[in-house]
Amino acid sequence: MAGLVSLCLFAHFGWTVLTAFRTGVMQTITRGLSVKVDRREQPARFWFEVLWGVLLSGLMLVVGVRALYEAHTLPPGQPAQTISEHIMPKGAQL
Repeated sequence: MAGLVSLCLFAHFGWTVLTAFRTGVMQTITRGLSVKVDRREQPARFWFEVLWGVLLSGLMLVVGVRALYEAHTLPPGQPAQTISEHIMPKGAQL
């Protein structure tokens, strides 16, 4: 489920960035969709928002593909590892 949500967010962020390149107007991702930044009026902020959108889109793609891969490769009934288990496996001591 988390993989599908991440891939949907990837599509949303990616579409927002592609639309910004075509129109020259970026709807900000950080402050809601009501704030728009024009490339000619605020070029630095426009490119920052585009970069932020690309970074979020890439992150969501990586997380989504990783989650779907792990969900597909785990044997049925085996729980997925948590982040803390990746950092310090069970039975390991400091």
